[in-house]
Formats: sequence, C-alpha cells, structure tokens
Amino acid sequence: MITGFDVGTQVKWNDENTLTTGVIRKVFYQPETVEVDGQTFRVEVSDHSPTYLVQHHTGELLILPHQAVFLKDMNPHT
Repeated sequence: MITGFDVGTQVKWNDENTLTTGVIRKVFYQPETVEVDGQTFRVEVSDHSPTYLVQHHTGELLILPHQAVFLKDMNPHT
C-alpha cells in the first residue's frame, strides 16, 4: 500500500467539474466505521491506497479515496 498524504496536507479534488479544496483530517489504512457530522459511515480502503477524512474549505467533512485527491499546489496537467 502507498503511504498517502499526511494529516494537515492541503488537497484539491474535482467536485462536479469544479476543483475544490480542503485539508486532510484523518488517514484510513484499514476499513473503519466513523461518525461524521452525526452520521455513521463505513470507510472502505483499497488494497493499494488509503482513504481520507477531508475538511472542505466550507467546513464540511468528506470521505474521499486517495485516487480522488491531489496536492493543492500540484498542477495535474504536468
């Protein structure tokens, strides 16, 4: 499994064809049940990469797979 990004890393991802940003708050390397904003979710993790709890710049918490995010300051076209 790849190491993935650290807690506190600023990332961006494509949200309905718009790049949006946030900060990684937790990294999951094993499947786990978590509570996010009062709701319980089962976090699944692939054999090859972690899953993240990301705080969107609006404050909303999201669960995103490693494949969906990249470093905020990275240009994905280079």
